[in-house]
Amino acid sequence: MGRLTIVICPGAFPLPRIYEPLIEVFNERQHAAICMVQQYHPTSSTQTLPTVNPDSEYLRHSVLDPLLSEGKDIVVFAHSYGGIYAPASLEGTSKQERRAKGLEGGVVAVIPDEEANRLVERLSPQPYYCFTTPAHWDPYHSPAFRGKIG
Repeated sequence: MGRLTIVICPGAFPLPRIYEPLIEVFNERQHAAICMVQQYHPTSSTQTLPTVNPDSEYLRHSVLDPLLSEGKDIVVFAHSYGGIYAPASLEGTSKQERRAKGLEGGVVAVIPDEEANRLVERLSPQPYYCFTTPAHWDPYHSPAFRGKIG
């Protein structure tokens, strides 16, 4: 398999620089590692929510597709919220699927694999609506909370 390209899909709040020590470790072991996020997020009202997660689209079109076009072998490392949007970006990207089409490279692993399965089995069931119901109000734009959010 040779050298890998590690794509780190961060959680919702950490900036990519928090992953720099991890990226350095991968680089020391001769594997490229990147952590890229959108520089801005499109706004939408609760009446016009996007049908596809914008983070999934960004990951696929701006991060994975360029690496795949170079024939890279990719490992996807999804942290926290990254585990929500990354899977939707992976359809048709596996090395096996690409090889069947005569293409080089592809996603060879999504980590943590066994560890994720072990931890998922410990989670209590979560209702679907907690991931799909939009927040109808937040304090970030309220004058009552200006200067009081930490």
